[in-house]
Amino acid sequence: MMDIPTSRPKIERAQRYRVLNGGKLIVNDGQSVIDCVIRDMSEGGARVRITIPTMLPKQLEMLVVKNNMLYPAEVRWNRNSEAGLLFTGPGKVTARRY
Repeated sequence: MMDIPTSRPKIERAQRYRVLNGGKLIVNDGQSVIDCVIRDMSEGGARVRITIPTMLPKQLEMLVVKNNMLYPAEVRWNRNSEAGLLFTGPGKVTARRY
């Protein structure tokens, strides 16, 4: 008889910090830019609020406007006017303006 786990394994998450920063979601190498508010952020990702509910592509970049940090990201979930992003690499300062 096979043992079936009765509970999910606990997933450790990075500490999230509540922020209210202006942001931009950069899609298709800058061909589309979507304004957003970054609601919370951790080393590994962020939760963003988009003014107009939009279906986002799986891969995009998130720009934190106040410090020009650009993060490559993957959309993990997208509901109504919010989305959860997983950073797929380190953030870098960009001189490009969106």
